[in-house]
Amino acid sequence: MIRSVVGYEIPLSTDGYGNYDINNSIRVGKALERFRLAWFEDMLSWEMMDQVKILTESLETPTATGEDIYLKEEFRKLCDNHVVDILHPDIGTSGGIMESKKIGDYAEEKGVAMQCTIPVLLSIYGRSALRCSHPELPCS
Repeated sequence: MIRSVVGYEIPLSTDGYGNYDINNSIRVGKALERFRLAWFEDMLSWEMMDQVKILTESLETPTATGEDIYLKEEFRKLCDNHVVDILHPDIGTSGGIMESKKIGDYAEEKGVAMQCTIPVLLSIYGRSALRCSHPELPCS
């Protein structure tokens, strides 16, 4: 319903909050593909990297995770194994602007896009320091 109102010019995404199992994640993801979402976020907990990778490989819609991850080390594992298509760190919880920049630099090196969650007060500073996968959008 939302897509029919806003059209395809406005990117939409969805967040599953890590509450699905792998089979239902794939089922829901495939059902939503016709809406051409910008990304499909956290259908599974990021710690289940093997299952998240299966989900990523099963869908045309890009997958994203990262708001609950602290520091670069876990993001490195996501990048090195191409677990998701888009890293989605929260600058407020990932270690700050500089740590998020390190995460972004590493992701870029590995060919993984990044779209940050930036608290409102940090948005001006964060936008100047980080690249977002959809620069025409405000970082969420």
